[in-house]
Amino acid sequence: MEQMKEIFGPAGILSRHVPEHEARLGQRKMAEAVAKLLARQDGPPAACLIVEAETGLGKTLAYLIPTVLSGRKAVVSTNTRNLQDQILSREIPFIREHLAPDLKAMCVKGRQNYLCLHRWHQLTAGGQQELFAAAEESGDITTTKLRAWLKKTTFADRAELPSLSGSSSLWQKICCQTHFCLGSDCPDHSRCYLNKVRREAATCQLLVVNHHLLFSDLAVRRSGYGEVLPRYETVVFDEAHHLEDIAAQFFGFSFSRYQLVDLIADIEKAARESGGKRKHKKIFTAVENLAGIGERFFNLFPPPKGRFSLPDLFAAQPVLVPLKDALRADLEFLADQLELTAEKETDGPWKQFLPRCEDMGDCLDQITTQPTAEQNSHVRWFERSEKNLTLTATPIDVATDLQKVLFAQVQHCVFTSATLSAGVGFGYFSRRLVFQKTARLFPFLRRLITKSEPCSMCQTAVFLNLTALATGKNCIRKLKICSSAHAGAPWCCLLLSKPWS
Repeated sequence: MEQMKEIFGPAGILSRHVPEHEARLGQRKMAEAVAKLLARQDGPPAACLIVEAETGLGKTLAYLIPTVLSGRKAVVSTNTRNLQDQILSREIPFIREHLAPDLKAMCVKGRQNYLCLHRWHQLTAGGQQELFAAAEESGDITTTKLRAWLKKTTFADRAELPSLSGSSSLWQKICCQTHFCLGSDCPDHSRCYLNKVRREAATCQLLVVNHHLLFSDLAVRRSGYGEVLPRYETVVFDEAHHLEDIAAQFFGFSFSRYQLVDLIADIEKAARESGGKRKHKKIFTAVENLAGIGERFFNLFPPPKGRFSLPDLFAAQPVLVPLKDALRADLEFLADQLELTAEKETDGPWKQFLPRCEDMGDCLDQITTQPTAEQNSHVRWFERSEKNLTLTATPIDVATDLQKVLFAQVQHCVFTSATLSAGVGFGYFSRRLVFQKTARLFPFLRRLITKSEPCSMCQTAVFLNLTALATGKNCIRKLKICSSAHAGAPWCCLLLSKPWS
């Protein structure tokens, strides 16, 4: 751990090169804990570390520096764009300048942040002048500027065009989306910007992503259909208090009216552009039947906005069951027609609609099929908003999925935030996110609240603790419990500068 002392100590690299930097014992101890974790070679399953550290302690550098110096292929996952920007614009350049000049790192975003060349070529060739005109009138962007940008951009990241909103109608028509991707069959496959991002990411030691993208990758791995991110050994979750909610979204199922309407509109548009009703009569018939039964199904849901129990509604409205079955059957019939058409028109767009039909049918089944007591692992509910109605099945427990697709696949996981403990420890957090029976044992690290902290913020924290200890017996009880509560715990738990007042 001498290396961490040389970096984080009072006369270390940070003190010498960061203006007005104050060496913090808590920051160094956290860095040492991360370094010790990453030195382990016996995973998977993953050895895990939970660190709660107050804002201002410097935890970002405390996990980034030992992670980079370990040489591990790592992913840093955050909840906010601001933290990603801080890491990429401040922390990474500092580490490159003073510690690891050859470090390759990049931010990887969700696919909808990148332009799809195939969709761009389709749109420009199809004479969609009204769409481009609307973008120019709204001040989003001009066609001339877009064309000039495409000649010089490397990854076609929308963030390079500040005036173009991700929700704009134009961007929604030209961005990468899973259900429009033709994969290796795409005529622009070799020049695909998303593929360029993935190839570049595979050469990096450190990837910075948001939680949604990381869990999108885990969900795809769970399905067995590939991966979103290149393989990694280590994951650092910053702002980790958001993880359970996000994991529940990606490991659950949803089916919405908007999804159905969007699918129908896309298929109808493709059919009109490739021959019309005369040529594709069966597809139009299948789409019209699906639209009709879908409206009948969704119209039976009560009009008030909010979230409500789905099983209670199905019990009160028995007619929903045969309508759900008919909706499922119409999705299957449409998929059959698309498959038959795709066999006849191999260069047509029909194959790309098949996975959407199949996924929507499977999700509808998962959400609406009445489970047995043993299978009742999801909360089933529906939500009506201003413009949409969504049916959802949310897993009650995400730990089992995380064990299979995360802890069983990587060597190390670090979880950090300013708010992870509940009561006197991390028991609740660890129970909700890890399958305890197979968690790796890692020695418990003592909590760090000490008078010797030279940092002014930490001295304030110690003052608050000492005041609380002098005036409140309940605080003394909490301190005594916390000093021994985690003995033998299967997690390495480190509590930094956390006042109990």
